[in-house]
Amino acid sequence: MAWKMIRTCAVNFRNKTISFSLLVLLGFMAFMQCVTAAEINVTTVDDVIDGSDGEMSLREAVIAANGMTGDVVINIPAGTYTMAIFGKDSADATTGDYYFDSGLDSIHIKGAGKTATIIDADYGDRIFRFANSMDVTIERMTLINGNYIGNSAVTAGANGAAGTGGGINIAAGIGNESYLLRDLIIQNCTATGGNGANGIDANDNGGTGGQGGVANGGGVMIARLNGSGSLEISRVTFKNNNAMGGAGGNGGSGLDNGGNTTGGVGGAGGFSWGGAMYIRDSGSGAIHISHSSFMNNTSWGGQPGVGG
Repeated sequence: MAWKMIRTCAVNFRNKTISFSLLVLLGFMAFMQCVTAAEINVTTVDDVIDGSDGEMSLREAVIAANGMTGDVVINIPAGTYTMAIFGKDSADATTGDYYFDSGLDSIHIKGAGKTATIIDADYGDRIFRFANSMDVTIERMTLINGNYIGNSAVTAGANGAAGTGGGINIAAGIGNESYLLRDLIIQNCTATGGNGANGIDANDNGGTGGQGGVANGGGVMIARLNGSGSLEISRVTFKNNNAMGGAGGNGGSGLDNGGNTTGGVGGAGGFSWGGAMYIRDSGSGAIHISHSSFMNNTSWGGQPGVGG
């Protein structure tokens, strides 16, 4: 006869307490299997990293999750959580967006209610970014004022970088992941492509301006969904989100060296897709959207560069 024992324990992370529920199953012939699931409870609205304050910020919770494996739940109580530590494209969650890059099987980010828990990026960065293959659930919160701008080109004639996922950005996994967005408001989030660089000035013909970077998913960007992967969106409001392609660089001047010269062609403005949401590689994955609304989301191509 099989029997089950559930035990709760805790570990310490930078003087923060993280609870675990341990499920142990014992069966015939002394077969035993242990499954662990961690819950991290956020306790302060402040965007801080402080191992001495006895609190668990959202940023600290993400950093803690990145050091784990298996399944993790982050509970975020009611309140407004305003991002205050900025740093674009950080390789961890210590600055900028709340970035998950770990060996997790799944991450579940759970607020206290659609309008009770508010995460405000204050236009300093996108809000959530997921780099590795993992199942993702985000529910019961408002995500506002996320903003991601691709890097503008600096080398003459180079293209601007892509701007992806102003609110939520999920990078390419193996394609079989499960994504659930439920009971959310995603509002005022923007993805903007970087600007192309101007073409080089030359004694012969001026160089062509660089193309503006593409913009994908002002509110949500998912890079891949195929195989047995699935996306479910339930009771989500997408409002006033925007994707804007970057501006093309101007063409370089053809300098007069006593011969015939031609100014360079201006670079094309960047394309844009999905003011509310963009799925780049949907493949054979299943997408289910129910009881959701899309209001005033926009997608704009970038301004082309001027000829030299």
